[in-house]
Amino acid sequence: MNYYACSFFGHKEIKITNELRKKLKEKLSYLIKMKSVSLFYFGGFGNFDDLCWQIVTELKETFPFIKRIFCLSDPRHQRVTKRPKWLKDEDFEDFIYSDLKFDY
Repeated sequence: MNYYACSFFGHKEIKITNELRKKLKEKLSYLIKMKSVSLFYFGGFGNFDDLCWQIVTELKETFPFIKRIFCLSDPRHQRVTKRPKWLKDEDFEDFIYSDLKFDY
């Protein structure tokens, strides 16, 4: 089985409008339904990443098979006890760490 992914590593500050939210939700729904995207990777830095997480979380109610994956950038955060307090296990299905060889 093939798994297709979408990643969000966006801008810290963006103007969130109803139109932007609507377009993102439409595009993400399309990716899930028509392109079999089921993995969503988040960087967790800024308004864009937060908005995308919110929309993917909403879509998870309709498409429970999709997975929200947080990409850790600090090796210490691989240990649950060392993660920032705002990073909660229940907000993601998985956490991965990309080592320093990973080039954003």
